[in-house]
Amino acid sequence: MACVQQVRTSQETQLLPNQVITEQQSLVVIKKLLAIAVSGITYLRGLFPEKAYGNKYVDDQKVMILREVRSCPGASQIVQWMQGCFEAIQQRYLRTVIMSIYTDPENPQKVTEFYQFKIQYTAKERRWTLKGGSLSILTVEIMGC
Repeated sequence: MACVQQVRTSQETQLLPNQVITEQQSLVVIKKLLAIAVSGITYLRGLFPEKAYGNKYVDDQKVMILREVRSCPGASQIVQWMQGCFEAIQQRYLRTVIMSIYTDPENPQKVTEFYQFKIQYTAKERRWTLKGGSLSILTVEIMGC
């Protein structure tokens, strides 16, 4: 008996839309890109347990998204900060988010990784830039009306 694996690729399970036309859609995509980036960094660094993440899909690629979990206050705190960032993006206030990772709790000024997320708002586009440590620069331009 054959077993077939079904992959969920409907629009409801997709994290990012296939097309961005309106300004509101553009802002939503920027918020989602920020969530994907921060979640990916925390997941790959093993900062929180597996239960602090939910599964979402970008195209057919599964990504882990940080979520509020009562038993993981650190993850919940980052999610709350992200929600504040999302509100500031929606109001077009947010310009830069800086995420620093340190490994020595006795010396948090000694940063081992640094990520900077910049958002520029213009009349016809939103530009999102990721810079970090040894990562190359990623710039995403999202056109809107």
